[in-house]
Parts: sequence; C-alpha cells; structure tokens
Amino acid sequence: MINEYEELLAGLDDVEWASLSHAYESAHDVPGHIRTLCGSDDEARKGLSRK
Repeated sequence: MINEYEELLAGLDDVEWASLSHAYESAHDVPGHIRTLCGSDDEARKGLSRK
C-alpha cells in the first residue's frame, strides 16, 4: 500500500521533525507513524491508535 502513497509522502523526510514537538514529546516519530498508517500492516495501524 505504501507505493500508493509515494507521491503524498514525498518530502516527508525533508522536515526537521526532531525540532518540532507534539503533545507528548519531540515529533521525531511522526514520519514513522505516517508511514505505518499508510502501510499494509493492520496490527501496526491498530497499535498506533492505542498509544
């Protein structure tokens, strides 16, 4: 499924995520979460909703 989102995810790694923050901490983990949400692993996506 990730291939379907390649264009959408282009430039994702160009952002300095570690210099940003979200409600819990540094936003360094955001690209991984986005990729997980776009991936084909149902269990991994469900795991994100439990965090």
